[in-house]
Amino acid sequence: MRLYLFLAFLGLSLFSCSRVHPLKGDYSTHKYLVASSKSKEDVFRIIRETLKEKGVAISASEYQSGMIVSDWAYFTYSYTMEDMSGKLLNPDAFFVIARRKDLKKEKGPSTVRCNWFFRIEEIGQQVRVYLQTSNIEAFSDTYAGWRVEYQAYSTGKFEKDVIEVIR
Repeated sequence: MRLYLFLAFLGLSLFSCSRVHPLKGDYSTHKYLVASSKSKEDVFRIIRETLKEKGVAISASEYQSGMIVSDWAYFTYSYTMEDMSGKLLNPDAFFVIARRKDLKKEKGPSTVRCNWFFRIEEIGQQVRVYLQTSNIEAFSDTYAGWRVEYQAYSTGKFEKDVIEVIR
């Protein structure tokens, strides 16, 4: 019993050595609305092709309702952090992660994932696309079975890439 208490105390002590530097930039926008000059059919096809090119699986897709929902999209190597002034270290990354120092070493997550939701609507002669990033998770699983979570947001880069293709 004493061994378990010691291990629990040791784990909590190590976990408390972690320091998170809050993000300085504004990453609150995860919803986009864009108008396209293309037909609904073309936009639907382009979004599906773009997701496939980026390695994102589709969990639900229905043309009549204009809905496309991605499965978990894993982008473990497409994240960045901010420098001390709040500027992205890699502006081409899809996600920004808050800096975390554990035991004097800077650490990053082993997994970064999210879902994307698209809704395509025809309104008169115009096609509108609603795009939302949701369920963003960044974490690392430890050997002890604990999950260390990171503050993570979309940089908007992925969304802007998709919007550029469908305009």
